[in-house]
Amino acid sequence: MIYIRIDPGLKGAISSIDSNGKLLSNDPMPLKENRELDIKIIKTLLNKPDAKIGIEQQMMFAQQGMSSGQKTVRNFGVLLGTLECLECDYKIFNSRAWKKIFPELETQEIVDLRTIGNDKTKPKPIRSAAKKKIKPLAKKAAIAYVNKKYGLKLKATQDGLAESIMMAIFIKESWDSITKD
Repeated sequence: MIYIRIDPGLKGAISSIDSNGKLLSNDPMPLKENRELDIKIIKTLLNKPDAKIGIEQQMMFAQQGMSSGQKTVRNFGVLLGTLECLECDYKIFNSRAWKKIFPELETQEIVDLRTIGNDKTKPKPIRSAAKKKIKPLAKKAAIAYVNKKYGLKLKATQDGLAESIMMAIFIKESWDSITKD
């Protein structure tokens, strides 16, 4: 069995592991020169017999530009269409769900910052500042985890590849509990 994870973003990735957790592939999202998805390459990466594929749900956020948000949602739709045409066995999952199975990502510093960020007795600027520090620390922890587990040498700018591998592990471990949307 092969477990494939798709992050539909332009900086996303497609990663796969086997049933033993061995890393098979970890590819940045294939793009053409015009920054559109390269569906021919994507079809090759996804068209695997007996693969279980998880695709991360995409949404637009207020801080995202209109054009960027539309492209993200469009790419998500194109990838769903590709999965349907290939008759793949896939499920859509929430981007936060996978982090729950990796206690390694909850460093003491992150726990402390999360506590401050959720403390309603603290002034809002202090809570906001604490919350903003969490994401870079979580990315650093994800890179460290993947580099150690798979003997890789991902750099700080390759956090998307690290998270992609971890989400492939999540798909393998949680396939039966992910509901098909």
